[in-house]
Amino acid sequence: VATANRIPQNRNISIESVPPPDSVGGVDTEVEEVGSPKSSMRAGATATQPSADLPDPKTLKQRGIDAYHAHDFDAAVTAFRDYLSAYTEEEDAVRAWLGYALMQDRRYGEASKEFTTLLNSANPELRADAHYYLGSIYDKQGNFEAAKVRWEQVVENYPNTKAAEKARKSLSQTSP
Repeated sequence: VATANRIPQNRNISIESVPPPDSVGGVDTEVEEVGSPKSSMRAGATATQPSADLPDPKTLKQRGIDAYHAHDFDAAVTAFRDYLSAYTEEEDAVRAWLGYALMQDRRYGEASKEFTTLLNSANPELRADAHYYLGSIYDKQGNFEAAKVRWEQVVENYPNTKAAEKARKSLSQTSP
């Protein structure tokens, strides 16, 4: 089993400089085995096979991570979206990476959709991160009240997370 790098514990994430996460919300970003094709989530749909052109999940995710680190956010977004269209392994973690890449590329509307989806994640740290980043998006868009509400939700509902630490800091910087 490969040991994944971890996100620095003191990361201060702003929309302008989202540091490249090596782990997302406590979810290991390394895929240990080649996974199965992703089935459509719609009722009545048949299972789909990934395109013959798509690499295995580990390779595809790593392609997105490498592009992110290289600040090639379009390529990162493409790789993460390809992954999400073909595989179910680590779906929430990859969706978080996609959200980070979209934010870094200042595509706030698209990032907001990804983080909104993560509000339903089984992983509480990813839910906390989703609230935090939605607050950051609102803040960047000038909707300070909505940002404050999101950050307060993180502090109240996920008090012992890194997202709560960041939310407290953001609240202290925006509060009178």
